[in-house]
Amino acid sequence: MNYIKTAIRCAQEGGGVALDGFGRAKKIRRKSPNQLATEFDVLAEKKIREIIKKEYPEHSVFGEELGKEGRGEYVWLIDPIDGTHNFIHGIPLFATSVALAKNRVVLCGAIHAPFSGETFWAGNGKGAWLNGSRIWCSNKDNPDECMLLHGTNFRLSPKMAKAFPYIAKRFRHVRMLGSAALYLAYVAAGRADIALDFGIRPYDIAAGCLIAQEAGCRITDFRGEEWSYNSSGIICSNKNLYPKMLKIVQESLCRQ
Repeated sequence: MNYIKTAIRCAQEGGGVALDGFGRAKKIRRKSPNQLATEFDVLAEKKIREIIKKEYPEHSVFGEELGKEGRGEYVWLIDPIDGTHNFIHGIPLFATSVALAKNRVVLCGAIHAPFSGETFWAGNGKGAWLNGSRIWCSNKDNPDECMLLHGTNFRLSPKMAKAFPYIAKRFRHVRMLGSAALYLAYVAAGRADIALDFGIRPYDIAAGCLIAQEAGCRITDFRGEEWSYNSSGIICSNKNLYPKMLKIVQESLCRQ
């Protein structure tokens, strides 16, 4: 069974629905004080679920908009539009993220960025790819030369809000993209060097974490423990830079 091809197809077709809806959203609903969704988030997820149900009817699905369905050991994790706030505001930085896990181990994942036409994908032990080319993370080891990408919602973590200025000043560039899938993909491809986030769910980052790992990154929580479904925060960087990044984050948090 070629799960990777299915993940890529789901990400690309779901991303196509999102692209068709860009600038056309009429129904914006508030899921929580910090989360919004549109009709195209739901339509994109429905499209992806249709593909999965047809190809693997025995598999379970866990999507951001439509929740959990099924109880099988294989679970597809779907974020139909990662970067919904960008999507709503007409900013073309969003992506569709799809991953497959078995017993909480991610087997494959794909991230499709509709505006750039880029599809990042990986299989466990099969490397990380951008369209048809292999990708690798950067090899920088000096924070002063690095770009940090983050997606932390400081309203969810007052402690991180206070710590972040101490983290940010250690790096040459800091950018908030508004899409966890994209910043993990960009670090995997060596476009940036570090990703940092807090308050995330498995469907937000399952595909991105696998792609980054297969590209040579180290990914842990803020305590230095390997990323898992239960991680609420992540640090992602190349293995040379990682020890310094972890120290910076931990020291900054301890200041609070």
